[in-house]
Amino acid sequence: MDEELSNKIEQESKLLSDEDPRERLNGILRLTNIALQLPMKERETIVARLAKLADDNEPFVRWNIAHALAKIGHASGMKVIADKLANDEHMVVRYKAALALDMIGDESAIPVLEKMASDT
Repeated sequence: MDEELSNKIEQESKLLSDEDPRERLNGILRLTNIALQLPMKERETIVARLAKLADDNEPFVRWNIAHALAKIGHASGMKVIADKLANDEHMVVRYKAALALDMIGDESAIPVLEKMASDT
């Protein structure tokens, strides 16, 4: 990864810790777009940054993380969705996590989705 791109990732990552959840969402969207320009093996750096928001106090930030990780498509993102977001306390986050796992389309998500199917 070149230095210019690394600097851009650093700059956009600052939004992920902003007090305003809308700015955190902007950071998610911008980093997702950057990730999609990278080869799959280099996307893990961005996935790791986004994964920190899987515990964000705002549900809409968490469900946008699920969507972003699915869109990025890196295996480490699927693990975050399955381990954290699929078990979220907020129903909409769990729903978005299920959709995200389906978007990824990896067979290893089937046990998680089966468990989620019995979610009350």
